[in-house]
Amino acid sequence: MSREAGDSDADVVLGYVSGVHGVHGRVKVFSYTEPREAIFAYQPWRVGDSAEPMEIIEGRRHGKTQLAVLAGGENA
Repeated sequence: MSREAGDSDADVVLGYVSGVHGVHGRVKVFSYTEPREAIFAYQPWRVGDSAEPMEIIEGRRHGKTQLAVLAGGENA
């Protein structure tokens, strides 16, 4: 499925997964939004090349990064 310029459904990059955190299925997210925790207001997320949208079950600030638990993860 290709997206055209000006397509209102086009994905926008708001940050990236920068690693994992702990053993409970959390991922570290570096957010481009201001304030950084505002990234959680934008859902669903698409992670990597996944075409499937992912809901955020939990999200919180952790220093300069954010921690998120994605639906379908270990704690979902």
